[in-house]
Amino acid sequence: MNNEDCIKVINKINNCLKENQWMDFEICRMNEGQIILSGKLDELDEEIIEISFVQPFMVSCLMKFSYDDGDFISLVDGEEAIGINRNYKVEQGNYIFKLSIDDNDKSCFIIAKEIDVNITN
Repeated sequence: MNNEDCIKVINKINNCLKENQWMDFEICRMNEGQIILSGKLDELDEEIIEISFVQPFMVSCLMKFSYDDGDFISLVDGEEAIGINRNYKVEQGNYIFKLSIDDNDKSCFIIAKEIDVNITN
């Protein structure tokens, strides 16, 4: 996955969430091959969005969380990326994804080779 394709997927995710204004997320699957976030408007509702992080290197995230406003996901670069790389020795070819979540003063990070999204709504 190149940087341009990665940004397209991120924009697709952020646009979907802006239309829905809020969403509850949970990590529904996690293994060395992928991390999958499932997004629903309510715990009892059907899944609206499924975000897959392919070949994850690291995850620093709550198992369940909510999104309420602004961009949900972004790529980390610059000084912040350098700091994360110093702490975790991120392997080349990985993207650092930052998730902005509610009720948490710290962001979540998922480092992976690729990202994909499936939106059902």
